This record gives sequence, structure tokens and C-alpha cells, in this order.
Amino acid sequence: MKSKWTVIEVLQQSRHDWLNQLQLIKGNLALGKKERAEEVIEEVVAQMRQESRLTNLKLPKFALMLLTHNWEGHHFQVKYEILEQNGPLFFNDECLTAWMRSLFNELDQAYEPMNDNYLYVGIHVNDGKLRLQLHLTGIIKDIPRIKKWLTCHKDKVEQVSFQKNDETDIQVEAIFK
Repeated sequence: MKSKWTVIEVLQQSRHDWLNQLQLIKGNLALGKKERAEEVIEEVVAQMRQESRLTNLKLPKFALMLLTHNWEGHHFQVKYEILEQNGPLFFNDECLTAWMRSLFNELDQAYEPMNDNYLYVGIHVNDGKLRLQLHLTGIIKDIPRIKKWLTCHKDKVEQVSFQKNDETDIQVEAIFK
């Protein structure tokens, strides 16, 4: 996991992602698939809105980690969504980022490589508190590792819950102090 991105590296990767999206739109238009091109445009607009909401949380290290995660070589992809944002958030960016970075390291060990593995992060900000809904999908080879990590890292969270739906679907909720 790369811990430091230069501004140039971020711009290069972002430009690469934008060019991919534009090629997808252009290709669909060339094939006469106007509806699909419009869907891609709407998906990009929704993604940009989420990126804007994420950066507006005033947690720059946390935001950078989520924004750059999929550019790095991990065994899982991250998708995130700001689901609720009521009022300002007063939370330590360093603490949250360290907690998530450590969790990401555990997930890289727990997920089976070379599969479609995802971590969906739902972010709720309400009354100054931060609640993360984490939904892990894919081939998880070491579920006990994740449970153990959550148990050992309870000191940073006010409350944490773990629910195993099946071998490929786990939900975790963490409310931060």
C-alpha cells in the first residue's frame, strides 16, 4: 500500500481514469448506444458528487486513502458513498485513517487474491459522530482474522458490530468516538 502520493502522481492517475471514462462514452456513441453513453455520464456525475462530499468531510488523509486505494495493488476494490451528512464532523483524521489503513492491511490478508472482492464503505455523519457501514463481498479466506482484528482494535471505536451473512458476505458497522 503506497502511503504517499505526489500531486503529479494523483493528477496522472486521475487523468488516466477520466480518459477511460471518455473512451467508454465515445465507444458507446460510436456503436449507436446513446442510452448506455448517457448512463455512463450519469455514473461519472454521481461519482464526482460522492468525491466532492468525501473531500468536504474535512478528513483529508481519510479521503486520500479512499480515493487512491483502487490505484494500488490490493486484493479488493473500495467503493464508498456518503449516505448521511448532518452537521459538522469533529473527528481525528489521523486516528480514523490509521484505523482504516490497518483494516485494509488485514483485508488484503483475508481476501483470496485474483477475485472480484469489494469493500463497500457507507459513511454517515450525524451530530458530530462518524458511523461507517462496511460491507465485504468476495472470497474471504480468513474470516476469523477479520473478527480478531476488530476485537483487538475496539479502543478507537465507540461501538462495533460484525455480521457474517455467508462465506462471501460480511457486514461491519463501526461508530467512532
